[in-house]
This record gives sequence, structure tokens and C-alpha cells, in this order.
Amino acid sequence: MSRFVQGWCLIGRHYGLVQFIGPVESHGMRAPVYACEGCCEYMRQYIRANTAQRDQRPAV
Repeated sequence: MSRFVQGWCLIGRHYGLVQFIGPVESHGMRAPVYACEGCCEYMRQYIRANTAQRDQRPAV
């Protein structure tokens, strides 16, 4: 079970309960990323849809 803490949701850019979802890297620098439950659910739906779309492509 993920642990929620008070902080900034990087996706929705608001303050509230968030959980660590991983690091992001840019130009050789790294920073932690936190997201609220609503944004996490949006990302889960995106990942499911993307995976389903990829699974439907014909094999080459």
C-alpha cells in the first residue's frame, strides 16, 4: 500500500495528499515526483489504454 503525505502534486499542480510515483530526470539531474490519487488514477487509465492499443497492433 502506498503512503500518502502532504505535498505538491506535480501533475495537477496543487497541494494536498500525494504519493511518490518515481523520479524524473532532465539534463542529467533527477528529482522526486509526487501525485495525488486523482492524477494517479488518470495515469493508470492512460497506461491501460496505451497497453491495450499496443497489444492490438499486428505482429511484424
